[in-house]
This record gives sequence, structure tokens and C-alpha cells, in this order.
Amino acid sequence: MWKENISVFFSGLDARKVTFQLSSGPRVITAYFDNEFFDAATGEAVLRTTEPRLTAIFDDVKDIPRGTKLNIEEIPSDFWTLEIEKDETKTTTVLLSKIQPLDETQP
Repeated sequence: MWKENISVFFSGLDARKVTFQLSSGPRVITAYFDNEFFDAATGEAVLRTTEPRLTAIFDDVKDIPRGTKLNIEEIPSDFWTLEIEKDETKTTTVLLSKIQPLDETQP
């Protein structure tokens, strides 16, 4: 059976290296960072999101805990993970925050 190599879709010009700061050490993946969606023809934003987000390969991020600090190549801000959306595809959306979320496991 043929197995799809989805990683080729994450090697484009807009793909960025993302480094998650895990307790076990840094994990570097390639993902797309979305904060605004631009129309390449006009150079104008056609959709502004309220939250920064990553589009990533699900297997690369499926075990990243909420509140994990990360750095995105060429983006000067630090971010933290809020949620990894689960769906039936091989890619996923990782919702991010510019503010460290509270640890919901602490009283």
C-alpha cells in the first residue's frame, strides 16, 4: 500500500522552524505560522485571526502539553500552546497564546 509523505507539504517558502521547549529537551519541527491571511495579488489581509496558530503535522505535536513555551523562526515573540485540535487528518491546528496560560492542574 502506498504511504503518503505529508512532510513535503511542510518544506515550502512560508514554512518555519518551530522549537518547543519541553522538559525532556527542545523539539524542533517545521510548521506554518498563521496570524493573518494575505491575498498575494493585493497584498492585503483577507482574514485576521484572533489567535496566533500553527498548522503542523499531527504526529509532530500530538504529545505537546498545554502551556509549552515555543519559539518560531523569524518571529520575535515567544508563544505558549493553548490547544492542539484533534481531527481525522494528518495535519492539525495548534492554537497559541502570547501570554503563558495558567496551569489548570494546580489548585
